Amino acid sequence: MISIGLLYITGSQFTYIIDLATSLSFLTAPALAYINYKLITSDQVDEDFKPKKWLIYLSWIGMLFLSAFALTFFYWRFFHVEQPSSVRSSWKRCGGGLWL
Repeated sequence: MISIGLLYITGSQFTYIIDLATSLSFLTAPALAYINYKLITSDQVDEDFKPKKWLIYLSWIGMLFLSAFALTFFYWRFFHVEQPSSVRSSWKRCGGGLWL
């Protein structure tokens, strides 16, 4: 019921809420991954439950990927310059589905 009320109140501004949620998700994911990593590798976790070395390496690769993706998203969202309409129309003629 709360979500229906939120949709009713926001109406046409719902895309702004989706943009905010997406931005917050992409920008907080690396920090949450690092907090999770620090927690699971801390001294408070028994050695039996700690991840193996290959999983630790995999988690670092994942954190690097999340960070790179977040930086790319941040750049695209706030600094990306729209391409001229002539480029979009030529892309559309080539059968590309990127531009609507």
